[in-house]
Amino acid sequence: MSFRVLITTTSFLETRGGHIELLERSGLDIVTARGPLNSASLIALIEQQGPFEGALVGEDEFTNDVFEALGESFKVLSRYGAGVDKIDLESARRHGVTVTNTPGATHEAVAELAFGLLLGLVRSIPEENSIVHQGLWRRFTGRELSGKTIGVFGLGGVGQEMSKRALAFGMKVLVHNTSWSSFHQSFVEESNRIFSSSLFKNRDPQISRLERIEDVLRQSDVLTLHMNLNKNTEFFINRRTLSHCKRG
Repeated sequence: MSFRVLITTTSFLETRGGHIELLERSGLDIVTARGPLNSASLIALIEQQGPFEGALVGEDEFTNDVFEALGESFKVLSRYGAGVDKIDLESARRHGVTVTNTPGATHEAVAELAFGLLLGLVRSIPEENSIVHQGLWRRFTGRELSGKTIGVFGLGGVGQEMSKRALAFGMKVLVHNTSWSSFHQSFVEESNRIFSSSLFKNRDPQISRLERIEDVLRQSDVLTLHMNLNKNTEFFINRRTLSHCKRG
């Protein structure tokens, strides 16, 4: 009997590459479903198409009830991405399930999307696109990112990729990370060396570390959040943090 695996992450399935070829040659019994799925949908899927021995998932909700439904045959849960906040890790441990993730697999994709959203915002691209599709032509005065200051909270893989893109647009980057190591310091120093002022006329893009959250909020024109989601970072943007931000 072949090893039955559930795959719900569409980004994994819809991106061609060696990983797909590996699956095709593996001999695994693959069941696919378009995620992310909540716990009720997962349980219904397990009842209809289970049992499973493993799963490759995205932001699906793996609660204790889901692990109960999966039963003793289920052994490994792999998260395609870094965050495991939708997985009940304690329940996984109790049920003898090994949980893995893939830090680095989506860093560039997430950073590109985040920076694309930023460009769309400052240049009113969604609004202009909608108006053009209505057969109208209106001019919007956009704002330049060059020379502006971006505050990056969380200097992991995504935060670093976002910082590099901001530097390439001539922005000043302020970073805050709850911990600081040689990993973070070497990234800052190397980035500042590469993105030297000689590359930009009348601009001096650089990364600076600020230890106080309030200082980043006060000095930034743009904020981007790339911390791990947990009880300490949930609802990070609130009335108190907004009170420290620039107006307008």
